[in-house]
Amino acid sequence: MAMVWTYYFMSCLLFTSSQYIPLNKKYDCKSNDKYEKMMVEIQTLRDQQTKLQRELDELRQDNKEIRDLLISRNQSPLDCFDIYTSGQRDTGVYQIYPFGEINNAVNVMCDMDLQGGGWTVIQNRHRENPRVNFNTTWDKYKSGFGDVRGNYWLGNDVIHKLTTKSPNDLYIKMKSTSNQSYKVKYTSFSISDEADGYRLSLGNKSGRIDDAFKSYSILNEPFSTFDMDNNHKCGVLCGSGPAHFE
Repeated sequence: MAMVWTYYFMSCLLFTSSQYIPLNKKYDCKSNDKYEKMMVEIQTLRDQQTKLQRELDELRQDNKEIRDLLISRNQSPLDCFDIYTSGQRDTGVYQIYPFGEINNAVNVMCDMDLQGGGWTVIQNRHRENPRVNFNTTWDKYKSGFGDVRGNYWLGNDVIHKLTTKSPNDLYIKMKSTSNQSYKVKYTSFSISDEADGYRLSLGNKSGRIDDAFKSYSILNEPFSTFDMDNNHKCGVLCGSGPAHFE
């Protein structure tokens, strides 16, 4: 009889809350097998649910990153080229986000007609509107000044951000006092940050104009204004503006 008890106890692992199973009553081990099988299936389903939830969270994160990227490219353009590639084709004033901050927009004139469009105008200067003084301080050249719909300077901090995040060309249009037009284009245009003096860097030149930048030996030289003469040439070059872009 003891052997029977041992058999039932070891094979079915069953006991009652207050008494053993009666000796004259067999217990159906199949019911317990079904229960254990059901518990295994429940655990498997729970594991699958956990895995699916993890995959769903990953998809949501991927979707957020894609959405943020689309917002960044469509609603927070870095420059006028981003605006052009988004479908805008009208020359005019737009907002760009060179600092990568949604609450730090910069108004700029975008030329959508010049050489295929998408040009960010960093300086506009007409003799018929002399009210904007270009012979001004370092701080004003740093932050920018003037009216983007007229004469203005975009600002060295902005230009630095624009020219160091991607390759850029510099296109210059000028007109002489005799009404003669001149155009020149440089590749690989950039300026360094303020700590480095907004140092100018230019690549190859094309166009019918003397290379004034090289003539005055200001390539790779720091920026200068009348109150911050970093290259000791402002007495010659800064009479009506900065040394870089006279």
